[in-house]
Amino acid sequence: LSDRADASYAALLKYADDLAGASARLPALLQEARNVGDLTSIAYVLAHLVHIEAWTGNLDGAERIAAEHLVLATQGSLRGQGAQARYNLAYVFAHRGRLDEARSMLVELRDDPATDTWDRHRSHGALGFVALSTGDPSTAIEHLDEWDTMLREMHFGEPGYSRWHLDRLCALVGVGRIDDAIRHLDQLLTF
Repeated sequence: LSDRADASYAALLKYADDLAGASARLPALLQEARNVGDLTSIAYVLAHLVHIEAWTGNLDGAERIAAEHLVLATQGSLRGQGAQARYNLAYVFAHRGRLDEARSMLVELRDDPATDTWDRHRSHGALGFVALSTGDPSTAIEHLDEWDTMLREMHFGEPGYSRWHLDRLCALVGVGRIDDAIRHLDQLLTF
């Protein structure tokens, strides 16, 4: 199911900020995956639902879904989904202000030798957000510069896929790298 066009379309709607459109499609996909016991697809849908709940301000729902995702990925020995689930739970913790827990989970994920480039990249972005949330733009920019470098190396230009662009802009301004901030903003305006 997670490889089907309708599942990819629902995810693309999320990335394009059509949260209503994604929300209209993902629950049916989740139910279908549950009905056939497709653990990978259940995890896939849960991973996307976490972000929709968080982005619409329902952090309780986001945390509940992230916790379910982590349990499913762990019990099902879904290694890639396990990393995604750990990232998602840390993401929710960061947005709830549970910054120490988020930082600890993100550092563990980033430093895990089994973590792939994509998850390491996202960990740097979220660690930048955590540092900005504590008023530390110097630490934030270290993470966000690494996030940006990795993003470019992976050739992901679409801002919807990895949403730390504005945090990087704030961190650049926060450390006085105004010329870099202007270049970063100019790049965002070309998307």
